[in-house]
Amino acid sequence: MAGIQVTVNAETVIARWAELEKRLDVATDAGLLAEGRAIRGRYRRFMGKKSKRLFNSVYVEIVGRGKRKGIRVGSNVPYAEIHERGARRHVITPKRAGGVLRFNWNGRIVYRTYVNHPGHRGNPALRRATEQYRSGRVPLLRRRVQEVLSG
Repeated sequence: MAGIQVTVNAETVIARWAELEKRLDVATDAGLLAEGRAIRGRYRRFMGKKSKRLFNSVYVEIVGRGKRKGIRVGSNVPYAEIHERGARRHVITPKRAGGVLRFNWNGRIVYRTYVNHPGHRGNPALRRATEQYRSGRVPLLRRRVQEVLSG
């Protein structure tokens, strides 16, 4: 009886598996970053662009390890949360004692020791961007992982 046999030693399987895990990890990172960039793009489209500081501060980073790996999209600008969630009426004072606030108001430079801010209802741009992305997203991560596993 004619037959065929294939013998694979454990070292070969372990080496191949380690290589596949590395490729999968790289693919996961690439997919996560692609998804993060897609959310960042939508976030930038929804936010107001009075100044470019908030717009340019939006970052995407990979957080966690292994199965708990994910992405974080955000901004480190101090007023980003106020822009997103809004704020109640409040008084704005100078940072230094005895200082003054300087504003351009109707084309004139104005100095004040304090200002009563009327509040801001917020622009939930990051939340809207995330919700829109989740509702109609193309699963970039799944596609990237499939590419790696098939190639």
